[in-house]
Amino acid sequence: MTPRRFATQLSTISAVVALLLLLLHQWPSVGRYQTFSWICLSFYVLFSGVMYGMGKWAAWDANGKLFVSTSIMLMGGKMLFSILLVILYSKIAQPTSRNFVWPFFLVYVSFTIFETYFMMKLAEEKRPSNA
Repeated sequence: MTPRRFATQLSTISAVVALLLLLLHQWPSVGRYQTFSWICLSFYVLFSGVMYGMGKWAAWDANGKLFVSTSIMLMGGKMLFSILLVILYSKIAQPTSRNFVWPFFLVYVSFTIFETYFMMKLAEEKRPSNA
């Protein structure tokens, strides 16, 4: 997957998720947590960029072990940062209900599907002959 194709697909998924968030924010019980929604979207957009860069680099490993270990490390890190993001928000903002997690889950699931897709594409790429 070329960087240009990745950027196009990342922009597309980001726009679709942003539109879904705008629709979800129409419910007053969820709409009051818009700040958290946009923080989550920003985090996953940035994390996807980091994941693509590290995945592209690791995909060039001759025996593939670096790619597998990098993928596992990135997914574990994503889960850890996601948990921390929710815990920090709940401690700092002290939301009055648990409805703030719905936008989070929308963003998390959408980007997890996208990241799985592009990591599978990176795994299929041929390694450069001089790497």
